[in-house]
Amino acid sequence: MDENVLLEGFETLGKTVGRGHRISKIHLAECTDGHKAFELYNRQGLEGEISVKQGFLRIALDQILSKIDAFGKQAQNEAKFVADIGIHLYAAVASLGDDLFKEREALANTFMKYFMTGYLSENKLDAIYLKEIGLFLKLEEWRAHAALYNALDLNHMTQWQCDYFEQTKARILHEIPIVAYRKEWISGVDLCHTPVVTVKLQPNFALLFVS
Repeated sequence: MDENVLLEGFETLGKTVGRGHRISKIHLAECTDGHKAFELYNRQGLEGEISVKQGFLRIALDQILSKIDAFGKQAQNEAKFVADIGIHLYAAVASLGDDLFKEREALANTFMKYFMTGYLSENKLDAIYLKEIGLFLKLEEWRAHAALYNALDLNHMTQWQCDYFEQTKARILHEIPIVAYRKEWISGVDLCHTPVVTVKLQPNFALLFVS
């Protein structure tokens, strides 16, 4: 894919998400039941994904959700917005393993630079809220790991699936998000000096679940 087309795609995606968030503010303001309007996750649904052989996931989930709850009580709209942005960021970088750590960080920086340029043209979001994106990246990683465990025959995974499974487990255990927040994502600092890294084609994130 042409690099300019890719970057334009990141920016267009940001605009679309930002526009949706701006419109949702109106509906959230009109809702009389704030608790129902603001549901970042379904705890019962998440707990239903935990295998009895993956007990550590329950402990990790409780830790993640308690922090998200604390953040959400302080900034309800913004927490939902950051959660949505985290979903897109995770999908953008998840296929790059730890052996491509630098490339993953560079891709995250490039993605967020252009995504947030588009996003901020449609909706306002202060950096004080975006810096909490790590909480939602951890939740996305948790979901991906639990889904992979339940969907695949762990004895017949591809090498890439096996590496991804072990790496996600390690990050969950150590409470590390797949990429770290950088203030440049939203501060307006030019990241053009950070190149769009061309890496060996990786499997699409969705292919994690195809053995």
